[in-house]
Amino acid sequence: MKYRKTKILMCICIFILFGTIALFSGSKKALLTLILGTITFEVLISKGWDALIKILLIGIMGYALIWYIFNNPMLYSVLGRRIEKTVLTISGTARENDIDGSYRERKFYMKEAMQLFYKYPILGYGGNSFVTLMRDINYKHVAYSHNNFTELLATLGIVGFILYYYYWVKIIYKLSRKIMKNKVTNSKYYLFFTILVILMILDYGNVSYISEFNVIFLCLAENALNILNKDDKAEEKLKN
Repeated sequence: MKYRKTKILMCICIFILFGTIALFSGSKKALLTLILGTITFEVLISKGWDALIKILLIGIMGYALIWYIFNNPMLYSVLGRRIEKTVLTISGTARENDIDGSYRERKFYMKEAMQLFYKYPILGYGGNSFVTLMRDINYKHVAYSHNNFTELLATLGIVGFILYYYYWVKIIYKLSRKIMKNKVTNSKYYLFFTILVILMILDYGNVSYISEFNVIFLCLAENALNILNKDDKAEEKLKN
């Protein structure tokens, strides 16, 4: 019991530490990951009314966090102001000085990437072609399209897009089947499911197909599934 309490306390301290780092990084994606990841994981490991209570508690805590971001001068200057500019830009109510240049540039990148895709939808223009396009038109900021979906479609076409996301969808689907059938007792499987789903959501604002970090988690999740399947087969043999 004492070991369990110590373990829980350590997990809370680590969560607070990395949560603080995420907030002061000024990254909107980090904030989204923190909130969505916590909600998804806590709901998955809960059952019945416990899940509803956790959703309400996390919702209240999330509201309190957003309030604190906008009312703490240091956090507002680092993160709150960026969120505010993005919301105003999306809603079309931003003044010239309040326009989120990053959001506007990302829209430009995605639009150009899709133009490439429409020209060569099957195999795309070829690897790294979007960066080459930015150089050819002498764009001020040569970069990837800041969106993994559009980047893959533009450079590798539908074929490359399907080949890349096939295993992501496959593993997420298999994990979700196990979870829905209540065949998962180890919280690590819920963690893998949560991380994979969050990483796919973050692909909307990030080119990740070249990231070793994402591939490592995908391999770990597949390995966890294989272990779970072996355990299920072993249990069935014992029953028979």
